[in-house]
Amino acid sequence: MAEQVKIHREHKGLSQEKLEKELTGVTRSNIAHLEQALRFPTKEQLKKICEYLDMPKEFLRANFEITIKELVGIRLSNFLQTVKINIFHDKLQQAEIVEGEYK
Repeated sequence: MAEQVKIHREHKGLSQEKLEKELTGVTRSNIAHLEQALRFPTKEQLKKICEYLDMPKEFLRANFEITIKELVGIRLSNFLQTVKINIFHDKLQQAEIVEGEYK
């Protein structure tokens, strides 16, 4: 997604600053964070960006919107840390269950 936004923006010959001026309620920071995959903008901001850049509708379909909704406002590093913690917790629970079976 991040790469696609940047590609479409550059294809239209727009800087992040110029795109910001064209879109009410979208800042250059929103665009930069999206392109760097650091943070997703709100659903409304994302819709404005995608529509202005003539991106395919697939980026805004229901399943994609659910994923975006879950990640809005979350730093990618925090999200990945949460995933690692959940995986570790699941493995720890599995180990305890296996250990319990052998006692």
